[in-house]
This record gives sequence, structure tokens and C-alpha cells, in this order.
Amino acid sequence: MPAAVTVLRLVLAMVVALSMARAAAAPGDLRLVARVEMPGVEGRLDHLAYAPGANRLFVAGLGADSVQVIDLGTSRPASRLQASEPQGLAYSAALRRVYVANGRAGTVEAFEGSTRVAVARDLPDADNLRLDEPSGLLYVGYGRALAALDGRTLAVTRRFPLPGHPEAFELSAGRIHVKVPTARAVVVLDREAGTTVATWSVAPAGANFPMATDASARRVVVATRQPPGLLVFDMETGHRVAELPLCADADDLFLGGGGQLYAVCGDGHIEVIRAGASGRYEVGQRVSTAEGARTGLLVPALRRLFVAAPARGGRRAAVLVYDVE
Repeated sequence: MPAAVTVLRLVLAMVVALSMARAAAAPGDLRLVARVEMPGVEGRLDHLAYAPGANRLFVAGLGADSVQVIDLGTSRPASRLQASEPQGLAYSAALRRVYVANGRAGTVEAFEGSTRVAVARDLPDADNLRLDEPSGLLYVGYGRALAALDGRTLAVTRRFPLPGHPEAFELSAGRIHVKVPTARAVVVLDREAGTTVATWSVAPAGANFPMATDASARRVVVATRQPPGLLVFDMETGHRVAELPLCADADDLFLGGGGQLYAVCGDGHIEVIRAGASGRYEVGQRVSTAEGARTGLLVPALRRLFVAAPARGGRRAAVLVYDVE
């Protein structure tokens, strides 16, 4: 058989195989498209934020006491911001500033470029951040409370006491749903009154860290580590309506545009979870990442999921970039 014919047949076979693979991919599935290394960054990585106007990705290098700034146009690190055990990050497109929650220093700092323009103190173990752009308020979990900060000055406008240290929390209309692992509960706060309106138990499960809210389906979804599982609550009643085994050591959970859930787990996997017509939840795709890669960021405008993979076993720290089909 002529060599040219053999090559042509191989090319056609590859095209058919690729087409079949793409056809088999369900909406919302993930595909690894890039790996952006961060040389010299050691230790644990925490949360991420995205600056749409500048096309920059911020990665909290908790173990390196710095925030890595990645240029997504070149897929390379562009600069870094000095920090003190950075954990939570948020970005204001209106003010063009990034906010950094420093756990060890107990502060929240605002940067415009590389210039620190504001700081809030007296926030021990400052952790997760959520920015409410319409009101201009920045919410931070710290100590045994949540605080609302003025996005411009970082002055504290309200404090919400909690039964333990808050981990993930989500803002919704008039409410804040807060994960409190030591209480094995989700605490529901009234944003205006500053009071607790409900407490939903996750027992007998524990170590409930990440969460996501689905406003259209009126659901609050919680991931636990002990045992690894997904718990789904009715947003109005707090009743548990579904549960599902999950990958281990989950630390971030995101809701996609098609209703898919993306669980980022430190055991080296992402699980894509879908809700069926009957209301049952099931894992639709399981993607390998890297050991310890348990935080990420879903950016719907880019159709990308970014996952932070720490340096381990001779492998450099990196951001893994996944295309959302």
C-alpha cells in the first residue's frame, strides 16, 4: 500500500476519533488546555480571583506569603504582591482593585496595581472574601464572625457573630449562607438586620468547607470531607433534598451556567455533577488534576475553570486551565 494512502487513512482515523470524542462530551464537561507554571512558589495555595479588564488571574500563595499575578494573555506570571498568609481574594471591576485577606496579619488589603491603597485591621484569621458589586460592600470571614467592609475605604460597617470560624459563604437576596465546620452547620444570616435566621445541620457529616448556591433552583449545595459527600438543601426551608458521595478533600465548589456543579478536590480530581430531571444528582465527569490541587475559580465569561496545583514531588506550582465544553 502506498505510503501516502496509509498516512491519509491515519489522518482520517484521527479526525473521526476526535469528532467522536467531541460528540461524546456533554455540555459543561472539562478539557485541560494549558498549564501555567509559577516558578519559586512553594507551599500551600489558596483562593483565586480574576480581573476581566486587565485579563489577570490572582492566586493566593498562602505558603509563600505572596499573591501571584498571572497574565492570561501570555499565560505567564507577571508580578507578585507581598502578603501575610493570603487566603481569600476578590476583585472589583468598578474600582480596578484586588482585595487580599491576610490570615496571619488579620487584615484585608486593597491594591490598585502594586500599590496598597487601603487596609482593614482587627480581623484575626481573615479568610474568604465575597464582593457585592451593587452595594459596594466587601464581606470577609474571620475569627468567629463575618464582617461587611466599605469597598472603597475598607471601614467595617457591620459584624455578624457566628458559632465558629466561617469558611465558605454565599450572598443571595437578603441572605448570607455561611459554612461553619466546627458547628457542623450552615448558618443563614439576614443581611439587613445582621441576625441569624436559621441554622441547618450537616450532621452526621462534618468538615463542611465549600458551598455554592443555585438561585434558579432555590438550592444550597454543601460539600463535606468527613465523609466526602455532597449535601443539597432547599434554600427556603433548609430541608435536605439530596446527597451524593464526592471526591475527597474538597475546598471549592462552583455552579456552571448549565446548572453543573464543579467540585475541586485535594485528592487530585475535579468532579462535574449534574442534576437530573427527577432532581437526583450524579457525577457526570471525573477529571484528574494533581495531588493537593483543591482550590480553583470558574470564570463563565471565559468558559474556563482555573485550578491551583501546589509544588509537590519535584513538580512546580502551577495553574491548570480547563476549557468548559
